Amino acid sequence: RYEDLPLQTKKGQRYEVEFVSNLYDEDGRKVIQCNIRDITERKHSETALRASEERFRALFHMGPVAVYSCNASGIIEEFNGRAARLWGRRPKPGDTTERYCGSLKLHHTNGGPMPHCECPLARVLSGEIPGARDAEVVIERRDGSKITCIANIVSLKNEQGEITGAINSFYDITERKRSENALRES
Repeated sequence: RYEDLPLQTKKGQRYEVEFVSNLYDEDGRKVIQCNIRDITERKHSETALRASEERFRALFHMGPVAVYSCNASGIIEEFNGRAARLWGRRPKPGDTTERYCGSLKLHHTNGGPMPHCECPLARVLSGEIPGARDAEVVIERRDGSKITCIANIVSLKNEQGEITGAINSFYDITERKRSENALRES
C-alpha cells in the first residue's frame, strides 16, 4: 500500500514522505514491512511545474495575440480564442483532416493561393526553415473576408533535436496595410 504523507521531525523540519507497507506471511507469522521514502523534492518540483503550467495557460488564453500549437504532423492541438476570432471559426483540435492552420484558405500577399502544406508553419515542421519571424500571410475566412496577418513561428523539439511540433503566434495587420496603401495612393 502506498500513501503520501507529511512528516514533521522533533526539530520541526517538515518532509513529504511516501509510506509503503507490505503485509506478508513468514513461517506462519504475519509480518509488516514498512518503508519510508523522502519525496519532498519531488513534491516541490510537481508544485513548481503545476504553477508554471497555470501561468502558461493564462498567457496562452488571455494574451492579445492569436496563438495555436500543432504536433509534428501539423495537426492543431490547441488554440486560443483570439486565433478562433481571426480564423472566423473554431477548428476541432486533433482533427486529422485539417493541418497547419485553422483558416479556411491562405493566400500569399500578392493574392495568389497558398496551400496549407506550403504555409510557413508547414515549412517549419518539415525542417525547411528553422522558424518564421514576421511572416506575412493573408487569411480567408468562411464568410469570404480576408485579413492580413503577421506570423511568428517557433519549432518545438525533443531532447534528440527532432521536431515534435510548433507554436504559431499571429496578429491582424489589415488596418495597417489599408492605411499604408491609402498613404501610398495619395
